[in-house]
Amino acid sequence: GFVRETQVYDTVQNLAKAQQPVVTFATQLEALANTYVAIHNSEHEKWNKYSDSTRRALEVLNLFDIKPLRPLMLAIAQKFADKEAEKAFQFLVSLSVRLMVASSTRTGTVEEGLADAAHEIYGGAISDIAGLKAKLKPITPPDGTFSAAFESATVSNRKLARYYLRSMELSAKDEAEPWHIPNDDRSAINLEHVLPEKPEGNWPQFSDEQVKLYYKRVGNLCLMRASDNCAAKSDGFPQKQPMFAASPYLLTNQIAQSADWTAGAIAARQKALAALAVETWPI
Repeated sequence: GFVRETQVYDTVQNLAKAQQPVVTFATQLEALANTYVAIHNSEHEKWNKYSDSTRRALEVLNLFDIKPLRPLMLAIAQKFADKEAEKAFQFLVSLSVRLMVASSTRTGTVEEGLADAAHEIYGGAISDIAGLKAKLKPITPPDGTFSAAFESATVSNRKLARYYLRSMELSAKDEAEPWHIPNDDRSAINLEHVLPEKPEGNWPQFSDEQVKLYYKRVGNLCLMRASDNCAAKSDGFPQKQPMFAASPYLLTNQIAQSADWTAGAIAARQKALAALAVETWPI
């Protein structure tokens, strides 16, 4: 169940007071150790009999690195049948994005909910994706909540921002599994802030305070070829607009259709991306 780090020693001591419980506990640790290594490595031999979607989901979950999610990943990998595990890990990707956007990955309710689900899976009370979704429904942000949170979301982690945008790009192009990691090569694809952090006098439509509020907004971010991103620097919108128009990325290309780049334009684009996000990370 739910155990804080400071409580681990006492909890283990209470579980393993006699010889047989100690042997049982040590045997469980040995069995789980191999699985624990596997959930951190999508190329581990454990996944050889699983579908490629399972490996892709693990790559994404390890990018997120949400600590309270690890016991649940461990329980799923150890106890679920192959097909159910595949569906469960894909669901955890969507759940993770929704929790991160809603800024609730570290709340007590979420941590306890994830721990309880892991405990029930390991004990056999939950054995499939339907049971897992039902158990986690109280902590799963529904479409309306997720969309509303996404409309005002900011992203500081550049890897995470690239993941969001790449996934929504694939979703906009009707890819079957848009949530996976298609390309993380920063020498080929990079993250561009349309409104830069340092405008250098080229963005008079934004005050200094507005720059701080809007430059990390998801609606102000886009994917660019690395060479174009380097050339753009802190140019104004009229100078950047032709590069957006020539971009091979659909969501970047759409930015060029804006007459100007203002706070209203960022909000409007982010609202459209929020609707797309619901489709990209469904529950």
